[in-house]
Amino acid sequence: MPQTVVGTAAKVDQGRFDDLSRTLSNTFNGAGKYSDDPVAGMTKLAGLEPVDEMKGTFRTKSLRHVEKTGPYMHNGSLMTLEDVVRFYNLGGGQSDYVGQKHAAMVPLELTTAEEADLVEFMKALTGDPPPAALGMDTAMHE
Repeated sequence: MPQTVVGTAAKVDQGRFDDLSRTLSNTFNGAGKYSDDPVAGMTKLAGLEPVDEMKGTFRTKSLRHVEKTGPYMHNGSLMTLEDVVRFYNLGGGQSDYVGQKHAAMVPLELTTAEEADLVEFMKALTGDPPPAALGMDTAMHE
């Protein structure tokens, strides 16, 4: 993980570990006084606490409209979808990453054509949302 230099000391992004602390103490969280349903918010946040295993972990965003959401990665280090696919195809980065690299992060061994196909697939996830009628629950209710 790249480090951002602030003054003379390097600041390391610890991902979910730091974010959870901020979320739990934020007055605007789901359990806060501004919540529409603080009981439900409290239920979602109950038992959550920053633990060492969270260091260096990041939430994966939706792929919907991914073509328009660059730059990519938690720190904006990759500018294009091609860069992202290449990064994962090579097995992810080797840097001063905080936390443990997941064992599943290995080179994918995609060909150049397969990389291009994957990028085109992700670009196809951009567009108008489906009609609301398609999202209706059509299951019979008793």
